[in-house]
Amino acid sequence: MSLTIEQALSLRHPPLALYYAQEIPAGAHSFKPLQPGGAGRGGWGCAMFLLAQAAKGGVAAFSRETCHCPGAAGGLGLGEPQEKQFPGGPEAFLRFLSSGNKHWETGRACGQKMLADGADREMVEEYLEGEGFKKTPELVLDYLNNLPRVEPEGPVVVVRPLAGLEAGLTPSMVILLADAEQLSALVVLANFARPG
Repeated sequence: MSLTIEQALSLRHPPLALYYAQEIPAGAHSFKPLQPGGAGRGGWGCAMFLLAQAAKGGVAAFSRETCHCPGAAGGLGLGEPQEKQFPGGPEAFLRFLSSGNKHWETGRACGQKMLADGADREMVEEYLEGEGFKKTPELVLDYLNNLPRVEPEGPVVVVRPLAGLEAGLTPSMVILLADAEQLSALVVLANFARPG
């Protein structure tokens, strides 16, 4: 009996296909282009929200105009990471990914301006608290400077369940949403028949 990876690993969500396209597919989940002023206007949102929509069976799409997440913009090849457009600029972005902006006067002022401009309170609280991916802003900068740059194959990135991919379309990447145990099994599988 032959099992698919999805069955063998008991994945909670189906494998997702990521591919480049010329336009956003009809009916796809996507954010609206940002209006002047940035956060709080016209559809600011985290790329993971759209990935979750694809994991639930939908279609998600990103373009330069609709990808508001600086990390996702760089990782998807939709331009350089957008630290300069981040509320508060590059230093606020480095603090956001590390120690947060609440202990920095400029960061606190930017958070207040975001609220005054109509940004979601929860988003502003996250901006101030930070995500804690790295210990310091300097470590974030070092990390960002060493990331590989992705060359896009089209102006739009589409993510949808692999099983729903149109015939003849080859994904650039397959995404497996896995827990720690499933990820461990995938690492073993990826290296099982490779030399070295």
